[in-house]
Amino acid sequence: MRQALARVVRLACTLLRLAVLTDQMAESNAVRLTGLNQEEVAQAIGVTRNAVISGLGQLRAVGLVETARRVIVIRDVEALRRWAAAD
Repeated sequence: MRQALARVVRLACTLLRLAVLTDQMAESNAVRLTGLNQEEVAQAIGVTRNAVISGLGQLRAVGLVETARRVIVIRDVEALRRWAAAD
């Protein structure tokens, strides 16, 4: 269980880093990440695609992200920062 939490924390950190790169952070508390797939996210954090699917599912379940084909929308950047700090 602890390992699963650590993967979600790493996923949250990675999504936040990508959000900073999009330069959308000042515009609103929501950020749209486009053009990346789950395999690319998995490679970026060193986990399996299934781990990313699971982590995104957890983040979706609590309303922090929405996902579509090659799109991840961070709905609440501040709340995602709190998840990322859960390490």
